[in-house]
Amino acid sequence: MTNWIELATDSHYRTAAAIRNALQAGELVEVAIGLDELIEALHRAELRALEHQLVRLMLYSILWRLRPEQRSVAWKNTISLAREVIVAIRQETPSLTRGIIEEGWDDLLEQAKRDAEVLLDCDLPSQRLTWQEAFEDDYHLAG
Repeated sequence: MTNWIELATDSHYRTAAAIRNALQAGELVEVAIGLDELIEALHRAELRALEHQLVRLMLYSILWRLRPEQRSVAWKNTISLAREVIVAIRQETPSLTRGIIEEGWDDLLEQAKRDAEVLLDCDLPSQRLTWQEAFEDDYHLAG
């Protein structure tokens, strides 16, 4: 019997190959278990990718607000790209809803604040960031 949990955690490709082998061997129960574990592993991977982009978006939104004198095209582009990637991830994985994002919002914002503290080499007060600021507001360079 295959350890599907371990396999799906280690390698999506190897899991898919093992599912194919189980299917070819007619082991339909194993196929069903393997598919369930692969689906869960892929969902977790998409969630991690979404969280990574959210932290990136939050980080640069914080930097934009706190350091207006350092605003750059690169920061603006990072914010835009993170937004685009988040939209793409959510389109590919519809279960990653706004509700899912909002559930983890505070923890991700705290991570972004810690990342900003490292970049700025200083302690920062608690940060607030709204959905509108993160996803809807325009970020323009002065001038």
